[in-house]
Amino acid sequence: FLRLTLPSMITRDYPTSKIIKPHAGQEIHFCNLTLNVIYTQELCIPYFEPATNDASTVFRITVNGSSVLIMADCDCGASDLITDIYQSTLKSDFMQVNHHGYSGVTEELFDCVSPKITIWPTSEETFKKRITGAPYQYIGNAVSANKYIFDKLGNDGCIVADKEIKTIQF
Repeated sequence: FLRLTLPSMITRDYPTSKIIKPHAGQEIHFCNLTLNVIYTQELCIPYFEPATNDASTVFRITVNGSSVLIMADCDCGASDLITDIYQSTLKSDFMQVNHHGYSGVTEELFDCVSPKITIWPTSEETFKKRITGAPYQYIGNAVSANKYIFDKLGNDGCIVADKEIKTIQF
């Protein structure tokens, strides 16, 4: 049984591709897009040992003067550290809510980012449960922060990744 790693599959299937290992503070440019690496697992090592989700890479994409912060599956440890380090420089027009709205997002992080629109990679049914502020069987620590976000932005400020394809024009 041959076990392929992601880098070996990329090398095999896309031999002319360049593999870049991102580091916090790195800036990558391609086409008219800038990708700023905000956080990688190596940033947290002096502060705490990352759990699986806190090892996510966080980055901001800027194109045509608009920006989107991609939080991936970061949990509270990473969210708190990112907030402490970057504070108001996290400001972005759009923000993907941490870990599908399950855990990791905090009110402090949201206030620093202060997005006009949040992107929720979850179903509409789950989204409706996650914004009530009430705990339920399948939610982590984001109960109050999710309600806080929804109360600030309303339904129009929350794009849920369910059913139809949604296009955001930058």
